[in-house]
Amino acid sequence: MITKLSDFLARMAKPWLILVSFLVMGAMMGYFLPGAQARLEASGGGPIDLLMFPAPAAVLAGIAAFTEEGRAFYLLVELSYDLVYPIAYTLFYGLTLTVLLNQIAAPGSFARRLNLLPVAAFVFDLLENAGIISLLVSFPKQSAALAGFVSVVNSAKWVFALGSIVVLFGALVLWGVKKVFGKK
Repeated sequence: MITKLSDFLARMAKPWLILVSFLVMGAMMGYFLPGAQARLEASGGGPIDLLMFPAPAAVLAGIAAFTEEGRAFYLLVELSYDLVYPIAYTLFYGLTLTVLLNQIAAPGSFARRLNLLPVAAFVFDLLENAGIISLLVSFPKQSAALAGFVSVVNSAKWVFALGSIVVLFGALVLWGVKKVFGKK
């Protein structure tokens, strides 16, 4: 299955799709998400999604910090922006990694499968969103188990997201070396 998913990304890796995903990701990061973050912070809290490796208590405190209107708005953000953005970053990083890794790694090598790191980040991001949505909808009832789930999947999301960025930069360096020196 891993090979099939990696090969699927290779078939999708078209320059136009990389560009469109980059533009959508840029619009989300440059306009939509900062506006949503400012509105959330004005309502007493901040996006739990942006916390790195939060403890379950921090997740629960984050939900409780919002006003009722803030929780309603955060729910809207989770059901809209926080679906579009993960799709955009998964496509951009996954497709860009696919192109680079296919240029620098031998066919069939494990290195080519590193293009799936953004897909793993995407899966954990969606799981995190589902947990946050559940916490928002069930407030004021608080579930330590659900907060623990959000904490774990948030941490996994960040591990795979940061891993994607590190591998992308490493692949860019290796691709540049190959272009300059003509070596693998």
